[in-house]
Amino acid sequence: MCGVYAIFNNSGFVDQADVLHLANSAQIRGVDSAGLVYMSKAGDIEVIKRDFGSVKLVKENSRFDHSKFIAGHSRLVTNDVASNQPVILDDLILIHNGIITNYQDVWKSINQIPETELDSEVIPALYKHFKQKGLNNHFR
Repeated sequence: MCGVYAIFNNSGFVDQADVLHLANSAQIRGVDSAGLVYMSKAGDIEVIKRDFGSVKLVKENSRFDHSKFIAGHSRLVTNDVASNQPVILDDLILIHNGIITNYQDVWKSINQIPETELDSEVIPALYKHFKQKGLNNHFR
């Protein structure tokens, strides 16, 4: 199973040593691929995905040093080997730990076609589907 971690710091920027510590802990759960999401200096949401472990990803990318948050994912590949998390769909960003065994049936039930074989991709698609139907107010 995968490892998920995050830091939210309202009083300053995230510390790379703290991120590295969490990435190391998460990597125990999966070394096949990793991803990070954070805010850039310009205030944009940035995503980095690579096909190697989270420790190497953090060590090679210090672009998050002016971010107040970072979330990461360390993955053990269970189905699609070509796609990583975070999953992004429009303005939604998802990091998920688990396996959705019926994701292909869910795609059919909402009459959509996935872009990847990554099971987690169906979660933001479901949110978007129900939001378009006006059902998102029931989730608050």
